[in-house]
Amino acid sequence: RAPSFFVVVLKSDQFVVVQPVSSDTSAASVERLRETLQRSWRDLCDTEYAKYNNMLLETTNSKKARPSHRVAEPSRIVLVYPLPPHVTDVISITQTDLDRLQPAEYLNDNLVDYYFKYDKPPTCIATIDSMGNYHRKPKITSHLKTFLSLHSGIQDAAILTEKLRGPQQSNGFDCGVYMLLAAQHMLRTFLALKEAGVEFPDVQDLLNVDAFTQVDADNARRSMLRHLEQNAAEYARLMDAE
Repeated sequence: RAPSFFVVVLKSDQFVVVQPVSSDTSAASVERLRETLQRSWRDLCDTEYAKYNNMLLETTNSKKARPSHRVAEPSRIVLVYPLPPHVTDVISITQTDLDRLQPAEYLNDNLVDYYFKYDKPPTCIATIDSMGNYHRKPKITSHLKTFLSLHSGIQDAAILTEKLRGPQQSNGFDCGVYMLLAAQHMLRTFLALKEAGVEFPDVQDLLNVDAFTQVDADNARRSMLRHLEQNAAEYARLMDAE
């Protein structure tokens, strides 16, 4: 059952109706409003309730009288997005969808989906080589672009490639450790930039040559071994208990 709504009286002729999502939320909302506004909680008096009912009735009648833009017959498709030649994960925007962008209209799933597709940054492949120019990065990225093009409908030209400069290993066997530390550093930096208000951090800002050291790589190996041994001991205990 939906929780009861409550009304905040701003002025004698101004009301705000609050419909909480749960009873717990309702109680918390009332208490928060009471503390913020420094006003007591009480039932509406008869005069206030009558004013509120009249305003609600006027608003409801106004919405009913407003001409609807929606039509019963199928609406004309005005856009398929992403634009051709994309053929997968696309949405069809109709004239009815556009009408929903008028004031006082609810958005639908199509409009929400379009917003996130339109607003997202472009696909980017970043290469990080902890051994300098040891790997043939253009060859690797060309295969990745082909894969993305075939499976996602993204054109090769629309996929950006970035070469990041990260810490360099001093041996030929720590590639995997450096890859893990680089990924960890990039994710942490990305989250920190997002929390600082950077909506779309530049990939070049996520890693630098001083992000971690060989000592960090050695410590990462020991840390992984320690955690694995602890998990292995716990696993053995669980198996013995069966």
